[in-house]
Amino acid sequence: MIFQSLTTLLALGSMATAAPFVVSEARQVAARKLLVSGPGQTLVTSFNGSVFTIDGKYQKTGTAASWLLLKPSTKTLYGVDENSNVINQFTLDLATDSNPKLVTSLTGSSGVVFLEFNKDQTRMVGAAYGSGMIDVYDVSTATPKVLKQIKVDGNLGPDQTAHHPHQALLDPHWSLHGYSRLRWRPAPRPRYQGRQVRDHQQAGPVRGRRPASRRFHQVG
Repeated sequence: MIFQSLTTLLALGSMATAAPFVVSEARQVAARKLLVSGPGQTLVTSFNGSVFTIDGKYQKTGTAASWLLLKPSTKTLYGVDENSNVINQFTLDLATDSNPKLVTSLTGSSGVVFLEFNKDQTRMVGAAYGSGMIDVYDVSTATPKVLKQIKVDGNLGPDQTAHHPHQALLDPHWSLHGYSRLRWRPAPRPRYQGRQVRDHQQAGPVRGRRPASRRFHQVG
């Protein structure tokens, strides 16, 4: 069953791939919102089980919004631009207006491709594939700001020329974020004390492995 309150975010950036799918049986269901982003545009669409309809859009030539993150409590949408060093903040009220409205742009590290909230959604972290950085943002108010920028360091792997963090994961205990990097090198993991970044460590897979993404699993 598809519920009207559900919202899905789908990013189609320069590095993304998508597999075709077939809807085997048309269903009469309540429309579900789907946010789609890609080169130069962010689209708000509806899907009723068989047909997509574009309800609203934001377009800007030359941008690459390869990742979106929605904060429903404040009707705020964050979108990266991996072609630059900004995170765009929009207002988006899906109940009344499907057109994202640009409010402000936050300057940070270049090439951010992934965003993730902490538990109470007052902090947001970004993995900057393009510059080898990890940014931590304060998004507790209507005016976001950069709290900390962490350079991904350590020795490069035998076939690496630079570090490329490209995923941010919040652990089940809400105390740290883990970051995936292409190739085998360990990924830094910032730890939190209250709402502040306390420190960061590194942990990684066996040499020679190349994890493209990771996920936390609770035991038991």
